[in-house]
Amino acid sequence: MDRPSTPENFCVLKVPDTEERAHFFDHYDRRGKGDTLRGIAEQHGIHRNTASKWLKDRKEFGDERRVRKRKAEKQGNKLGRPFKVPLETIESLLDDSQNPYRDAPYFLQARANQIPLSERALRYNLSSRLDAHLYVASYSKDILPANKVYRIQYGEEHKNKPLYGYWDGVWFTDEEHFNPRTSFQKPRILRRRGDPRTKGSNLRTRSEMGKDSRTVHMYAAVNWYYKSALNFYNDDSEMLTPPKPPRKPRKSKYQTEKQYAEEIKEWEAKKPPPLQVVSTGHHMTQEYYTETILPYYCKLVQESRAVDTLGITTWRLQEDNDPSHGTKSQNNIARDYKTANWIDVIIHPPQSPDLNPQEDLPTEILEAIFLNLDPQSLVSVSQTNRLIKRLTTDAPIIWRHLCKTQFKTWDSRHNIAAKFAAPLSDVDWRKLYKTRHTIDRRTRELLNRIVATQQGRIRCINDIADYGYDAKETLLRECACPDDAEDVLARRYYANAVLERIHREVAIKVWTSLHDGNDVPIERALGAYDVFARVGEEVDVDIVADDISQLANGLLEKYPAFPDWSPRDKASTLAHYLREQGFNGVPDTSYRALRNSFIGLVLRSAAHESLPLISVAIYCAVARRVGLDARPCGFLFHVYTLVYAPKNYDLNGKYKPTSSNELDYMYLDPFRSTSEVRRGDLQRTLRDMGVPSSEHRSFLTDTNTREMVLRTARNIMNSVQMIRETEAGMRTVQASWINSSPDMDNAFYATIWAMLLLGPGDDTANLGHTTIRRRQYLPYLLEHFQMHYPWDVTLLSRYVIPMFYNQPEGHRLLQFVQNMHQVDAIRKPVITRSERTRNVAFKVGQLFQHKRYGYEGVITGWDVVCDANEDWIQNMRVDSLPNGRNQAFYHVLVCDKSVRYVAAENIQPVGKDVRPSEALLKLAGRHFKRWDESNQCFVSNVRDEYPHD
Repeated sequence: MDRPSTPENFCVLKVPDTEERAHFFDHYDRRGKGDTLRGIAEQHGIHRNTASKWLKDRKEFGDERRVRKRKAEKQGNKLGRPFKVPLETIESLLDDSQNPYRDAPYFLQARANQIPLSERALRYNLSSRLDAHLYVASYSKDILPANKVYRIQYGEEHKNKPLYGYWDGVWFTDEEHFNPRTSFQKPRILRRRGDPRTKGSNLRTRSEMGKDSRTVHMYAAVNWYYKSALNFYNDDSEMLTPPKPPRKPRKSKYQTEKQYAEEIKEWEAKKPPPLQVVSTGHHMTQEYYTETILPYYCKLVQESRAVDTLGITTWRLQEDNDPSHGTKSQNNIARDYKTANWIDVIIHPPQSPDLNPQEDLPTEILEAIFLNLDPQSLVSVSQTNRLIKRLTTDAPIIWRHLCKTQFKTWDSRHNIAAKFAAPLSDVDWRKLYKTRHTIDRRTRELLNRIVATQQGRIRCINDIADYGYDAKETLLRECACPDDAEDVLARRYYANAVLERIHREVAIKVWTSLHDGNDVPIERALGAYDVFARVGEEVDVDIVADDISQLANGLLEKYPAFPDWSPRDKASTLAHYLREQGFNGVPDTSYRALRNSFIGLVLRSAAHESLPLISVAIYCAVARRVGLDARPCGFLFHVYTLVYAPKNYDLNGKYKPTSSNELDYMYLDPFRSTSEVRRGDLQRTLRDMGVPSSEHRSFLTDTNTREMVLRTARNIMNSVQMIRETEAGMRTVQASWINSSPDMDNAFYATIWAMLLLGPGDDTANLGHTTIRRRQYLPYLLEHFQMHYPWDVTLLSRYVIPMFYNQPEGHRLLQFVQNMHQVDAIRKPVITRSERTRNVAFKVGQLFQHKRYGYEGVITGWDVVCDANEDWIQNMRVDSLPNGRNQAFYHVLVCDKSVRYVAAENIQPVGKDVRPSEALLKLAGRHFKRWDESNQCFVSNVRDEYPHD
């Protein structure tokens, strides 16, 4: 027998769904020249007439995805199933007379009004059919006229009472009741969108919260000098003794189950109901307050009386106007208790703000309180309830205060001085604070990664450096981490390294701006050397400018009539004033001291010793602020000051109109004296030195800031060269850099950058000469870069490579930078100890003394045999050593900052009682976490490379 089957000519027609329509339209829109509508319809299994109708509907109603809906709307219908609940029932929910639960959640309104809908369905019905939602309710709490009178009387009575002698002797008390339902959920009411929230039917009268088993009760007191503990108490119903219930009957053996059940039912009916305290809201009974809470308040007052040191003669108690406090009548147990304990009470007016910040304290007072909180406390307070959270979130004055007090250094991109001076509403202070807080957190995370692993170290350092001065405070805190920190040496070293990297870029930006032709004040251009070579909270070009401004302000305070004087008198007085402040040049014995070329150090030092160039720069910077036109004059082997009179005036202040552009001028030497220097004396000096007369003008006219920066670079180079020559004459390796300020290597590195950025010009005529001059600085730059500052690779990319963009050096530098980033991104090769390394006797972290040269060093790595190139082996005569090149060789860090490659036979471990020098401790953080006193070695921070050391 054949299986039943559908006849071949039978076709079950189905309604094509939206997906099939979409496929059809897509095919139709991409049809070829030979495709017909019938053919496309047959491929999709639909009739040609259906396809035509679909195309017609799309043309009339637009997007095919909306055809059905728009057709239904055109016919006055709506797609989908009909609503279960009539519209009249839904509308009745908005009427207080028909729905007394308008301020209840959706599910309670549905249950109370017997609406057969879930919470979600009811919410959808209300929003889609009536555009109604649960909105935050608006409340009114008018102060009664009588209470207004009390408040005025209270203010008049106490408005002249002093803080010390009256208010500092008052204990302010209050009780608070915390309920999660009311504290974290604002009451809401059901109404239409756009319906005024203050409309009569939408306005609610604020009432006290009823008693709830979930409520926590607490009380406390505060005084100007003290604050009490936060105490908790139970509901006052605990004081009531419930009546004893009747004894439960026992079943007799003669009773049936039915009879005993009836007897139990009768016994249940005879049980007394639970007693309840009749009170409104959270007002406790006076008896409960007197027995439980008031004795604690009185004890605080009595203990305060016993303290004689404060000198307060009268201590008072101030309660709010709760009925339980006994302030509304003369004879009651609460008042009698206070009288018996000699307690003076201040009657607090009703409906007034009191100790509890949740009881309608004015916003201004809350903001004043919040301004005295640290960020952590402010966050904690904001989580207590939504009102305070909204106040702390929406009050820009609080966040501006935090930005001003919590952060001292800001990156220049914020232009923070202009923001602080602008109107409060012009800046999103909360967002700005969050940005800084995020940067602080991210800086700590990146620094932890830098300290923890060598992989990606350069990338992380530059990621922090991109934050600029926003990361400075965090790095300074890390530089001052406690001595007992697990990784104290590494953390201090790399925090300082990142900070130096940030400072260097700040200085480079100043010089780049000067190179681009911008007007950079001389004190900022020279202050960039301080920023480049030094780190610290007080190191910045803005601080240099502030120090100059303080000198100028001091001058004007001492001589109020200074602005009215002649240029000659101004120039002489300014020179006298600076010498009175200690700017008297420098003795010959310390003339070449490195610190004398750093304007920031000169301004902050006690002696203010400086080279002539710095003395002149300070003079010109102060003169600029007090209205005197003073400019540096780059004389031969010295720097003078040129002081110009205003146009059409002479130096004595007399009006002398002239068509010439030449200004009357005079020379001063602030470095040596306050007297005017004659031009003839300077010309005679030039002639004595053999300078041709044709070149005199270049030495006697004013010099631009760029030339002063370059001249400072040459002075620094000379000082560094003198220091190195002195150390070279000594037979032992010196660590004198530890006592040098600024650091000699940082200072020399700064001069290389300054020469590279500002040295030769970029004019087309001398382009070849410019390239040659810049090439001369590259070897010195790369030498310092590779030895001390490998994390400056980003600075090479941003500022050096563009200078050699079309030169062979640019291509090689670009490859060099790319290789450094690639090496930084991969893990260090692991070097393990095995049978092959048995001749490696010393470990990474061991402190030693070189047998031949006697210098102090620490081992940072090793090779089984000498791994240097053949040229180095020959130059160092390695094969002449007793053990030759086949002995172990060690990479070592020396106390003079040098990195050396030492044969095993020259390693002499130090004794047990020998500690590393301060210089070596400061350098060791690059490779080690800390010094282990018990094991007499450094704790390795390169275990990813040397896991067994």
